[in-house]
Amino acid sequence: MWIRNKKRSLSSHPVTTVHAAVSLVIAHTGLTSLEAQRRLQQYGPNEVVQHRKLSALGDFLVRFKNPLIGILVFAAALSAFFGDATSALIIVAMVVMSVVLDFANTYKSQRVAEALKARVMITATVLRDRQPHDILLREIVPGDVVLLEPGDMIPADGLLSQGKDFFVNESALTGESFPVEKDTNQELAMGTSVVTGAGIMTVAATGSATKFNHIVQTITRQDEPTEFDRSISRFSYLILRATLVLIVFVFGVNALLKHNPLDSFLFALALAVGLTPELLPMIIALNLSKGSIALAKHGIIVKKLSAIQNFGSMDILCTDKTGTLTEDKITLVKYVDGLGQQSDEVLKHAYLSSIFESGFANPLDEAIKAFRNIAVTEYQKVDEVPFDFNRRRSSVVVERVGQRILIAKGAPEELYPACTHYAAGATAQPFTTELFQRVQNEYQSLSQDGFRVLAVATRSVAERKNVYTKYDESGLTLLGYIAFLDPPKLGVGETLRVLERYGLEIKVITGDNELVSARIASDIGLPVRGVLKGADIEQMSDEALTEAVEGVTIFARVAPDQKM
Repeated sequence: MWIRNKKRSLSSHPVTTVHAAVSLVIAHTGLTSLEAQRRLQQYGPNEVVQHRKLSALGDFLVRFKNPLIGILVFAAALSAFFGDATSALIIVAMVVMSVVLDFANTYKSQRVAEALKARVMITATVLRDRQPHDILLREIVPGDVVLLEPGDMIPADGLLSQGKDFFVNESALTGESFPVEKDTNQELAMGTSVVTGAGIMTVAATGSATKFNHIVQTITRQDEPTEFDRSISRFSYLILRATLVLIVFVFGVNALLKHNPLDSFLFALALAVGLTPELLPMIIALNLSKGSIALAKHGIIVKKLSAIQNFGSMDILCTDKTGTLTEDKITLVKYVDGLGQQSDEVLKHAYLSSIFESGFANPLDEAIKAFRNIAVTEYQKVDEVPFDFNRRRSSVVVERVGQRILIAKGAPEELYPACTHYAAGATAQPFTTELFQRVQNEYQSLSQDGFRVLAVATRSVAERKNVYTKYDESGLTLLGYIAFLDPPKLGVGETLRVLERYGLEIKVITGDNELVSARIASDIGLPVRGVLKGADIEQMSDEALTEAVEGVTIFARVAPDQKM
C-alpha cells in the first residue's frame, strides 16, 4: 500500500507533473544525491525511534523471568531432586506450554502489526540535484528542501522558507481542530499535515531529533509492566513468602518432635512442591488467549496479552476529543441575524462570499458550501478583496440585474468597525449603543456555547470599477452570524452510555478550549462535573492535581506532555 503525498508513483526520476509549490519562486537548489546519502548515514533514517526489540529467541526466554514461572521451575527441580520425575515433568510441561502459548499469541500479533505498518509507505517531494523527486519519508535528511501542498504530511521538523496561504492541521499534537496559519520562518513539526496553500520547507531535524518522536517516546513505554503484570508479581511473591514461612515452620516443628532434621527438611520441601500452583500460568495464558481471539474477531490486534486484563479492569477511560468524540471536520451549525433569529439572508450572502472566493479553500468556506446548495446563477462576480490576517476578513463584489453588492465575511470584532448599520428585516437602521450591545451579546453568547463565529455584512456599491480594495470595506450593514462546530461522531453518545453502564467514568483530555469541549460534552450527553485547563495544571503540585482530577470531567487546553 502506497500513501503518496502527491498521488504519484514512487520514482527515482524527476517528477514530470507540476507541483503546487512550484508556483512559488523556488530559490533553493536542494541537496545533491551524494550529499543526501552521506547525511542519511550520518543522521540515520527519518523514523520514529522504536523500542529495542529482542530476537524471537530472546523474546521467548525473557518470559521465564516471571516470578511465578520461577517458583514453578524451582518446584520442578525439587521434585526431580526427590526422585519424583513424573511431578517434575508435569510442572515443566505446564510451564513450557503456558510460555509457548503466551509467546505464540504475542509474536503472531506483533508480526501482523508490523506487516500492516510495512504496507504503508509514505512519500514526500524533495529537491534533489535541483529537481523534485518523490522519496520515502525515511530517506529525508536534515537540509532537504521539501515541496508541500494540501493533503501532504509534514515529513520532519523544519522551517517554512516560503509559503502562500499556508495552513497546517496540528490536532495530532495540540488537539486544536482549527488549522493554524504558518508564516515564513515559522516552525513546522512532523506529525502535522497541510490543509491549504503551498509551501517550501527546509528540514532541520529528522527521526529521533523531532518533537513528534519525543512525544511518542514519552507516552509509549512498551517495556513498562502493566498493572496485571505487577499483580501477578505481587501474587507470586506472596506465594513465595507463604511457602518459605510454612517450610521453616514445618521443618522446625518436625525437627523438634521427631528429632530427625533431614527427614523434616525433605518433608518441608515436599510440602513446598505441593503448595505450588502448577496450573495457574496455563490457566492465565488460556484465558488471555481466549480474550485475544474474541477481540481478533472484531479486527483488533492484541500485541501484549496482559493488556487484555487491564482493558477489562478499567474504571476510568480518558479520551481525546478531536477526531475521537468528534468528526474532526468543521460543520456549519447556525446562521442567525444579530439578535439570534435564523436568517436565510445571512446564509445566502455567506454562500455567495464563499462560492466566489478564489483564494485558498479554508475549512470554514468549505463548510458553508457543503451545508446547502443555493441557486446563485443570477449573480456574477466582479472582483474580490482576498482574506489576510491583518484585516481577518475577505470581501467579494457581485452583480445582479445591474446592481452591485459588496459582501464582507470575517471575524466579528474585526468587521464591527466597518459596519454603520444593522439589517433589521428588510430595512437597515443605524447602530445605536443599545443596538450594538445587543448584537455583540449574541456574538458572545455563540462563542460561550463553543461555536466558531463569522460575521456577514453587505453594502450596495455605486462605483462601477473593475478593481476594489480593502478601502471599499466601509459603511457596511451587518446581516448576522454564521456559527461552526466540529460535530460529535454519530453514535458516540450511545457508546459512552454503554461504557458508563459497565461502570466506566469518562474523562475528556483535549487541547481544544473549554467552551467547545463543554459544548461537545453536552451534545453527547456527558455530564460535566468540573473543568481544568492546562495552564492551571502547570501551576499545581502533584498532590493538588491528584486531589483535583477526581472531580474533573474535562481537561482543556492541555499540552501533549500534560496529556501523558
